[in-house]
Amino acid sequence: MTFSWVNSLLRLGYSKPLALEDIPSLLSEDEAEFAYQNFMHTWESLVRESSKDNTKNLVLWSVVRTHLKENILIAFYALLRTIAVTVSPLILYAFVNYSNSRDAKQTNLKEGLSIVGFLILSRVVDSVSQRHWFFDSRRSGLKIRSALMVAVYKKQLKLSSSARRRHSTGEIVNYIAVDTYRMGEFPWWFHISWTSAVQLVLSVGVLFGVVGVGALPGLVPLVICGLINVPFAKILQHCMAQFMISQDERLRSTS
Repeated sequence: MTFSWVNSLLRLGYSKPLALEDIPSLLSEDEAEFAYQNFMHTWESLVRESSKDNTKNLVLWSVVRTHLKENILIAFYALLRTIAVTVSPLILYAFVNYSNSRDAKQTNLKEGLSIVGFLILSRVVDSVSQRHWFFDSRRSGLKIRSALMVAVYKKQLKLSSSARRRHSTGEIVNYIAVDTYRMGEFPWWFHISWTSAVQLVLSVGVLFGVVGVGALPGLVPLVICGLINVPFAKILQHCMAQFMISQDERLRSTS
């Protein structure tokens, strides 16, 4: 829970350069072969369930169904961290109000101690949930990436001549090097996206609760900057799509 297993490795790495035998082995559930088997099991069940006319993305839904449970747990960690971050200013606000009240300090010491205790608790929950969120999202992403890399490589070995003409070596290299990497990054950015939206809504609610209508002038620049970002994001997306096409052509020419 506290990642204490890293301490011995850090102490050893401080005393001498680490060798391969010093690094802990992967758990079996984190190995690429195990991730690939889970992915293919889900893939085959989806193929049996889907009809020939069904055009839904089997790769995406296989990844989603395979890693859904662990990402629900990651979402719980992310939500805990978001709530802790939002609640901390409210506890500080309560502590400032308590400190400014002389009567409260003289007559109700338990209230002050409880506020400090809640503040410490919120920081502990923030720290622990954030570490598990970051670690588990990266771990889930690596399993997704490993499974897809193995799947693409094994599929390449079975391609027919006509399929090889449709999918050049450069495109296959892009599938393994670029597309699988971005799918592996997906859990991280997915949870970052929705938690940012939730944190924004909660923060605005806290501002209105504390400041009142005075929070509105601060929201105007935020909305304007958000709207300005939309066309720039579309331009960037278009440039990235063109870059991928050019990269495919370059790899095809090189091959």
